[in-house]
Amino acid sequence: MLNLSKSCWTLASSLTIITALANLSTVVVAKDTLKQGYLKQGTPTQEDKNTVLNNQKYVKFQLNQCSRSNKSSTVICSLLATNVSERDQYFTISSERLPRAFDASGNVYRAKLLQLGDRKSPSRVSTTIIRGIPIKLLLNFEITPEVSELTILEVNHNFIGHAKAEFRNVSIAEIATNTKPNTPTRSRKK
Repeated sequence: MLNLSKSCWTLASSLTIITALANLSTVVVAKDTLKQGYLKQGTPTQEDKNTVLNNQKYVKFQLNQCSRSNKSSTVICSLLATNVSERDQYFTISSERLPRAFDASGNVYRAKLLQLGDRKSPSRVSTTIIRGIPIKLLLNFEITPEVSELTILEVNHNFIGHAKAEFRNVSIAEIATNTKPNTPTRSRKK
């Protein structure tokens, strides 16, 4: 009877130690993940609002801005895409699942031009994204000048399978450019 009781106590102690070690490793992983900036805690900042992970948790997107010049219908959304997976991976955006933008009236706009790093195309861009190194992503849309905010900017892509990232309530910045040529003024000699 004593041996059975001692065996149960040894088993219970072993399970307690295993559980404690499992909890400790979870804390260490969470601490490392927070240190790398992949998880956020507390009140979201502007940077938090403009940074999202794709639904697979392998690519971090940072939205710099969406803007247009002189009330034009061309809206350019500038982002950085960073591979946060364990190794370098192939990344593609193609016409099969183009990025989309939605406005408050329910209109859907598909990207008309894609640029990933130095590669530009209306239908497909792809490259290998090096782990931890951001790459520039530009998405061009034709959106009526009356629209000043996107309810959703959806970045559909292929990275270890189909994936997407969403930004909500994205303002479209108006950038005024000088369209008149600068003409030097001449002073008259008297």
